[in-house]
Parts: sequence; C-alpha cells; structure tokens
Amino acid sequence: MSDTNHYKLEPGNVLGSYCIVNEEEFSCPYREGAFKRVYVARNMIDEKTEEKGSKLYALKVFKELAEIESPSSIENMKYLDGDRIIKFIHEVRRLRDAGNHPNIANVVDAGIYHVGKQDLNKVGLLYFAEEFVKGRTLREILDEEKKRQEATGSMSNDFYKVTIATVCQVSKALHYMHTKLETAHLDIKPENVLIKESIKNNSRRIDSVVLTDFGNATVIGESYYQEGSILYRAPEQLDPKMKKKVDIRTDIWALGVMLYECITGEYPFKTKQPDWSKLNEEEKKAAMAELVSNIKNKDIVPPSQISKRLRERKSKTIDELIMKMLLKHPEQRLGIANVSHRLSIIYGRMGTF
Repeated sequence: MSDTNHYKLEPGNVLGSYCIVNEEEFSCPYREGAFKRVYVARNMIDEKTEEKGSKLYALKVFKELAEIESPSSIENMKYLDGDRIIKFIHEVRRLRDAGNHPNIANVVDAGIYHVGKQDLNKVGLLYFAEEFVKGRTLREILDEEKKRQEATGSMSNDFYKVTIATVCQVSKALHYMHTKLETAHLDIKPENVLIKESIKNNSRRIDSVVLTDFGNATVIGESYYQEGSILYRAPEQLDPKMKKKVDIRTDIWALGVMLYECITGEYPFKTKQPDWSKLNEEEKKAAMAELVSNIKNKDIVPPSQISKRLRERKSKTIDELIMKMLLKHPEQRLGIANVSHRLSIIYGRMGTF
C-alpha cells in the first residue's frame, strides 16, 4: 500500500470518546509498530473516574485506511490490505480474550474512526484503546544499565532483582496465555514489556509488569504471522522445515533469550559485527546470515561464564534454567509452568543472591 493511504492523527482529534493529547506532556513507553501508530489519549466520557478525561489510555491505530462495508462493526469489513488489517483485529481479539490479567495489557474499547468529507461511512481507521501504563520498557531499563556498567564496571545491586522480577511476571502472563487461552504470543522481546517502578529505601522495586503487542499472537494449531525482531526468533521460526513446530514453546525460547540478556547484559547469539548501523547493504546481509546461523546452530555460553555476580555465588540455577529454555529442538524445552515455577523460586531466594 502506498504512503498516500497512511493517515496520521494530531492532538485534539477525537476517536469515539477518546481525545488525543500531546505526547510530549507524558513519558510514553509505547512504540510505533510496522502497521500501527500509538497515541496517548483521554476518555472524555469515562464515568469510572472522579473527573472525566483524567485517565490516560494508549490508543493503537492502524496506519492505513480501510474500506468499510458495515460501519457498525469492526468485524465486518472489506479490506484494502486484508492480511495486515486481519492481523490488527487478531490483536484486539487476543487482548479481549485475556480479560483483566494483571500482567497482560487490558483492552477497554475498539472501534472505527471515519475520515474525510465524502463517503464518511466508507473509509476509516481501526483503533483500540488499552489502559495506559506509566513506566518504561524493559529495553529502556537494559540500555540504561548497560551505560551504567560501562561507566562503573559493575552491575547495580538491585538490577538482578528488577530483571528477575520482571521476567517472572512475564512468565505468568505467558502461563495464562498458553494454558487458559491456548495462544502463543510469538513476539516476546524487551520492547514489548512495560514496567512501572518505584523507589523504596533507596532501592528500586517493581510495581507492575505488563506484556503488550499481541499482533503476532496465534491460537495453537493456527497459521502464524512472521513479524517482529529476528533477534528473539527461535530456530523453528527460521527453518521452513520446522514451521509446524512454531507454537507456545517458541515463546519459551524468546523468554530465555530475554532472560539471558538481562542476566549477562549480552545477546547470546551476537555476530562479529555488533553495530549494524555502520554496515553497508552487503555487510548487513552477511551479518544477517551469520545471525541466523548462530541461532540455529551455535551453543550459547553459560551465563555464569559472563556474569561475575553468578560466578562469585557459584550459582548454577539460572544457568540450568536458561540452557533448558534455549534448546534448539522445541520439544526438549521446559514448559511454561516449569519455567514460571523456577523463576519464582529464584526470585524468592534473591535476598541471598
């Protein structure tokens, strides 16, 4: 679809009962995706708040216009770009199915925003509203810690607790998805984990962890969409012969990669060229081929060989957990109930960690 079909909204635009506000007034952790934009908005008729318009929402809007057969229903449309809009609607459905799980983004509304002066009932933008999480992404926290380590040469005392607590909460969200919804997320990465923190007794603590971006979420047994960062893709997502094995076990792999990165500060399958922004197109192709090969074939270095903190405590618990999450064959990986249980035990022992 051409860029002429892209439609950008401005502060003051109203979608249903949601009025878009100036994002510069807030710290917005949500990121624009390949096919949707994210705006901060207020619900002007929210009766649940003491003062109307006081509560913030993350308004996720499909970038491209849709031709609408029935303006009364988000489910009944003629699509300009069928696959991508269906993917967007899938995200709405998955989040609605999740209900009010504390670690999953809570969708409160969905609708169609009609645009243009002619054929108002024919053209519009799809959108849905999530409760706004005032916090940061796990990626932002990891990047901040990396800079701090480069400056001081050591990891902050509370960083392990923060990251273990975070990954533990994400595992609970996945456990709910895998067992109750029979759905795989298929895009687990630090950018899709929102964290609200606070400071108590000069130490950081996690108030809430929310898993977002369910555009790739797929019911077990259904075909899936190949989107998202290649860094967190499992071997079965990179091998056409293993495509049928892409399921909830694929989430275990991505969670293991994320945990490894949190514990060591390093990506487990890094290439010889760490900064791809400085590479030309041919060099990027070579680096991509190396990355795919590493994910499919390379054994990871145990976290304790990289993390001084793990070595000092002679702890093999996290080593064993991550190694079993990052097994190349999905049928050999731990299940999400086992992973979540082990993470809870590790977090419970953090006082002596």
